Amino acid sequence: MDGLTINQELYCQARLEGKTQRVAYRVAYPRSVKWKEAAVDSQAAILEANSKVSQRLAELKDEAARASKLTRTDLIDRIAKVNDRSLTALNATKHIDRGAGSLFTATARQLLEFGLLPDETQAAGFTADFGLLLPAAYIDVHRAIDDHAATDYAFSGGRGSGKSSAIALEVIKLLLRDRQHNAVVLRKVANTLRTSVYAKIKWAITTLGLAEDFRASLSPLGFTYRPTGQRIYFLGLDDAEKVKSFSTEQGYSAIVWFEEFTQFTPDDVRSVSQSLSRGGSIFWRFYSWNPPRSKSSWVNAWIDGRSTAEGSVAHHSDYTMVPVDWIGEQFIADALELREINELAYRHEYLGESVGTDGEVFQNIMLREIADEEIAAIPHIRCGLDWGFYPDPFVFGQVGYDPKTKTVYILDECFGTRLSDVEAATRAIEIMSEPRCDKDGNPLPDEGGKPICDFNARAPYNEVLCDSAEPKSIASFREMGINAVPVKKFRGSIDAGIKWLQTRAAIVIDHRRAPLSAAEFAAYEYEQAKDGAIKTYPDRDNHTIDKARYALAQFIANRKEV
Repeated sequence: MDGLTINQELYCQARLEGKTQRVAYRVAYPRSVKWKEAAVDSQAAILEANSKVSQRLAELKDEAARASKLTRTDLIDRIAKVNDRSLTALNATKHIDRGAGSLFTATARQLLEFGLLPDETQAAGFTADFGLLLPAAYIDVHRAIDDHAATDYAFSGGRGSGKSSAIALEVIKLLLRDRQHNAVVLRKVANTLRTSVYAKIKWAITTLGLAEDFRASLSPLGFTYRPTGQRIYFLGLDDAEKVKSFSTEQGYSAIVWFEEFTQFTPDDVRSVSQSLSRGGSIFWRFYSWNPPRSKSSWVNAWIDGRSTAEGSVAHHSDYTMVPVDWIGEQFIADALELREINELAYRHEYLGESVGTDGEVFQNIMLREIADEEIAAIPHIRCGLDWGFYPDPFVFGQVGYDPKTKTVYILDECFGTRLSDVEAATRAIEIMSEPRCDKDGNPLPDEGGKPICDFNARAPYNEVLCDSAEPKSIASFREMGINAVPVKKFRGSIDAGIKWLQTRAAIVIDHRRAPLSAAEFAAYEYEQAKDGAIKTYPDRDNHTIDKARYALAQFIANRKEV
């Protein structure tokens, strides 16, 4: 207890018992019970950083480790046996099994804490264990990151490829590597951060068993590592001046992650890199995206340069490289359904291939998540429907439009082949329904825990604007309570609708809620004659485009909107 107060010694003893910093501080300083958690966490972090306290903690840990070698022999043997069995399971499976991998990681760390391996093997051991949390396709790039083989790491791939999860895990690991390291995670639009990268970083923290060691905040958005005060910042580039003037409270921005990289511009990347890559000697920059369809996109040229440049590592992946139990059978079924309907769209959306010929009809599309707060602010939301059975699919979804900004929003969708009118209407009603809420606005769950939903019968959401060519299906929908309204057609209406969509400032598609729309809009190309001359718009793989035209027919017909 040399130089320690009684309270400090009580704190150290509580920490030795396995209590968190917060709980240990309240045990040692009873008056703090009435304090707010943030105040307790702050004082605990200061106390833990005290040199005398940290030295005492190290002494107690060493004493406990020496004693445990004699008193816990049986327990160690059992842990070792579980570790061996989980390793056997890993070797026996074609893909890395998540359960066996997690068990192997947990038991290996326990064995390390018992001091059974020399210090020089611990870093390498952690690297191997950490790799078990990743799909097998990411092991080599993980080792490159761990060795700092490069500064820039470009991750391209299709949906479900695990690239964002892998990067999130790497961010946490690199943050804990040095107390001077902080991380900055960027999206082009700030209001997409919370439902995407913030949620992904939170998942990584929990997966690594570090939830108690990080404090989360929503305003400003971020995470703080309690023991040292290191932070993970989240920034949107729609306010570029904030990024230019950004600085960390301590240490430096050693880790930078550009998510949905295709939404940035070369100038954005250059400016951010210049602003954030300073103040330290070692940096990691991550870039992740689903490749754009156009082969001439600046991002494709950028990745081609990174694949051979020194100081850069390029990695491409798709969902077939991820164990099925990680992404789920339904994800696989959705991917195969899209492959049956539109193979080119499947290759682009799920395999991450740039399959375009630079003859894209829509060059104003933006693929990103649309936050609920953003949807609430859209002044006009309409429902559209394109009939289909097989091989053409039935497609339904909600489309928003803001006349002031001339922005179209593709919000969601449902689709399928070989659906009866009743099945199709049932799927549409699920999207059009709203959760029933209590007086405070909280959804009311049923006995199974799912929200109780009511069909939204308020105009104009109760209207479904659809193709007029299916009077029988229109009648069936009306019998189901859906006000299906046929859209009047005229000579040249298809060309007029597509031209109107082309001339909007942007067509923002939530690729998570509307994957088929994202694929079809991105893949829609002009038909060309043999001599290369452009002919017209193709009448195939355009079901979601037709759905959007029907939903927005009122605005397309308004000459003031042209």
